[in-house]
Amino acid sequence: MIFILWLPIVASAQDTQISFLGISMNKTVGAFYSTLLDKGFKTSECGTYSGFEETKCCTGNWMQFNDCQVIVARNKGDKLLSRVMVHIGGCTSSTVQKLIEHFNQQYGAYTFDTKGNGHVWKVNDGGIIVTDMTSFNKIVVSFHNKSEFEMMLPDFIDLSKISHAKFRGVQMDDLTEMESSLINGGFAFVKSPNAFSKLYEGTFGGVEDCFVTILFTPTTKKVAQIVVDYPNRGKWSDLKMDFLKASTALTMKYGSPRDDMKMEFVRTDCEGNELKCLENDSGIVFFYGWNIQEGGVSLKISPEQCVTIRYYDDANTELFKIEKMKKAYEDY
Repeated sequence: MIFILWLPIVASAQDTQISFLGISMNKTVGAFYSTLLDKGFKTSECGTYSGFEETKCCTGNWMQFNDCQVIVARNKGDKLLSRVMVHIGGCTSSTVQKLIEHFNQQYGAYTFDTKGNGHVWKVNDGGIIVTDMTSFNKIVVSFHNKSEFEMMLPDFIDLSKISHAKFRGVQMDDLTEMESSLINGGFAFVKSPNAFSKLYEGTFGGVEDCFVTILFTPTTKKVAQIVVDYPNRGKWSDLKMDFLKASTALTMKYGSPRDDMKMEFVRTDCEGNELKCLENDSGIVFFYGWNIQEGGVSLKISPEQCVTIRYYDDANTELFKIEKMKKAYEDY
């Protein structure tokens, strides 16, 4: 199931009405289109827009943007206008910010749709979405009537109404809050291995010299995962003891690990030579997994000859993948 996440959640503009250029969307496609032409827009070719019963297109100036293409569309079953789409070319990230500020003033603060990289405003009789396509040098602003927008709502999760997975009692969400929690707990900042992770060192679960890595979303700075690496051990018996103690503590807190995520295996030719096999990442698997509220936890003996615990927040892990992919596209 693909989720669309709203971040941050604020009160919607329940007392406002959706319009484009001051024109109410409570019109037929023909009537709305005629009003656009009266305002100086010029008829243009539409191309193919699947899923609509009726479409009309024109070009003109909107706000400070020149030569915008405007598509006026009606869904099958609707009698009146369903959607108005505005395609704006030659855009940059600053253009997106200007649009956000404009709609924030008109409809209140936005919510965030990670599926389409869009900013969403829910209005009394519909909704507005600004879709950031600056990687392709354009932005699409879409105005939706109430029936179409409500049809989209089941795919949305209001994150203000659910909790995130927790690490050491702190929700895995705000990066600054998580860092403060680690520092107050005696952890020391070590370095930032890359643009979306931070490394700390301290005592975890009574074990000294542990490394804690925070993985966070590149843009919104939300905590997606936290990785705890125990100290490297030079003996297989010490590694197994760390694994046993950690699995016992996690089982006491979260219950038994899932049957399909519990494995202890040492290949016959690795017996007595476990560290060598572990270094080659072959022949040895010690792995447990737990489902927790809004996320998961995994425990394993790593090829780096240490025990590793990884905490996942479901929502922010999905957001991490999307933001990281978007950052990669921006390089081209």
